[in-house]
Amino acid sequence: MIDIELERKTRQRAYEMWASEGRPVDAADRHWLAAEREVADEVHSAAVCRWTAPVKGTHVEACVAAAAEREATKQAQNAERELVEEVHSAAICRWTAPVEGTYAAEHAKAAAEREAAQQAHNAAVSRWATPVKGSYVEASMEAARTAAKA
Repeated sequence: MIDIELERKTRQRAYEMWASEGRPVDAADRHWLAAEREVADEVHSAAVCRWTAPVKGTHVEACVAAAAEREATKQAQNAERELVEEVHSAAICRWTAPVEGTYAAEHAKAAAEREAAQQAHNAAVSRWATPVKGSYVEASMEAARTAAKA
């Protein structure tokens, strides 16, 4: 259970780093390792705070208060970020949905037709490419495999 929670926090933090840097393509490992370090530091700080009873007016009490404040701030930022992402996605969907009679609608229709034709072609090729036992095609394929081995 703890490992799942740590992985979830690491994944969330790595995603936040990735998004804040403009979603670069080749930065997954760097973000994951940095997120692991941050989560490990948080776990270590939390463990230190838990094992040292916070005495009023000490550094440990301040540490516990600061950790709680950081967590609250992070949760508020995450909630705000999720809301912004949701609004952004909704706006993109409204602007990218093809409107009937436009180039985008025609393009989407043509793409769907090409995909259907490709699937039909693949199905036909697979039916014809399977050699029938004792046929010329089977003999030719066997001869080609024998020649390739030699």
